[in-house]
Amino acid sequence: MCVCVCVCVSGCPQADLETQLRMRLELQKAHRDYQEDKARKEEATRLEEEEYRRQMMEKFAEDDRIEQMNAQKRRMKQLGWWAFSGSVHFATCFTCKCLKGFLLSPFFGLENC
Repeated sequence: MCVCVCVCVSGCPQADLETQLRMRLELQKAHRDYQEDKARKEEATRLEEEEYRRQMMEKFAEDDRIEQMNAQKRRMKQLGWWAFSGSVHFATCFTCKCLKGFLLSPFFGLENC
């Protein structure tokens, strides 16, 4: 058996074992690096997908809100604009021409003074 004090010559069994061991360690390190890189990429992809999903949910919620507003406007037009107006407006009386407040509704007309 060779007792290597300095660099072993080629063909020495101990040099071959050291080379094999070094190669094995390098391969193990390369595999670990590959696994870590793969895990980082998967995590980045997962985060991107979550962000995209969140943005799409926000967009869908906004679209639903707009659609509800449009449906409400459509219903108001179908029923007539006065059905949803409870505010008091002012107009002149037909008989004496005074300024009077009235509700915008077909059920409330301008009364005579």
